Amino acid sequence: MSYKNGISALVLILLLHQVLAIDSGAEPDLLTSEAGVTLGTNPDDFSYKWGSFWNQVSYSLTFNKEAKAQKGLQIARRHLWEVKVFSEKRNLEKVGKAQEKYTEWISKVKKNAEELSSDDPKTELEQNVRLNLEFEKEGVLLEEVRAQIESSSELSLEEKERISALVEKAVSKKEEARQSVENRQEKVETKFKARFGLKEKELKSEVKRLESRKESKKELKETKIYEDLADKEDSEDKEIREREEKKKDKETKNAFDEDLEKDDGESDKEGKQDSKRKKEKEEKEGKDRDHKEDKEQGRKSKER
Repeated sequence: MSYKNGISALVLILLLHQVLAIDSGAEPDLLTSEAGVTLGTNPDDFSYKWGSFWNQVSYSLTFNKEAKAQKGLQIARRHLWEVKVFSEKRNLEKVGKAQEKYTEWISKVKKNAEELSSDDPKTELEQNVRLNLEFEKEGVLLEEVRAQIESSSELSLEEKERISALVEKAVSKKEEARQSVENRQEKVETKFKARFGLKEKELKSEVKRLESRKESKKELKETKIYEDLADKEDSEDKEIREREEKKKDKETKNAFDEDLEKDDGESDKEGKQDSKRKKEKEEKEGKDRDHKEDKEQGRKSKER
């Protein structure tokens, strides 16, 4: 078989696998959906392992901490799904390996969550609320696995106990990560409340709204609380601008008054100097007239 024919055969096998994996009329459970797999998928299949490989490549090439935490959660859920599937197959060795991988990825999620940071308190609050919601969902997924193990008629009591112990390790690691996110939530809420001058009741209302929201991040910024916060910021900026303008007007007026006073002073000084020169001129002209008259009278006296 040529290389080209081999590739074609591989693609055909993968397509057939996807078709056969669909259980007609059946709905996948929550864990199967969250793990991003279809009903009938086998963790030992090449296509599943190939998908897991590319998920890890995508994780490595992701640098945004929140996105990295979200991708890490999806990978962790695939391993939790493996715990469920291998429990059904009564393969305790693979259940143990899947549980170890799950706790390993949950630890990575915790690390990324702890490294989340933003200069914007709104962004920080949104990020933390989203992660909190994901960890709440994680608790539901773990309960789904627990319930399946407890209700299984295929597993012996000893097998149930061993698998349950492994699941409890996963639960413990998940709780550790969730507590870390929750502790960070308190700090983020304090920053958010201080930044926008909110009361405790207003803060709790905003957190509750974020937890129940369905709109996109862009639509979130258009909701009422952010409009109110924006109005508040605009109002504060307006007050600052008005104060600066008044200060500038006052400085301009003071400078004008000083120039005017200076001009008036110089005008008074020039007026006094003009008056003095005029007086001196008049005195001189008077003396010249008197001298001329005396001289004229003397000449007439001689003629007589």
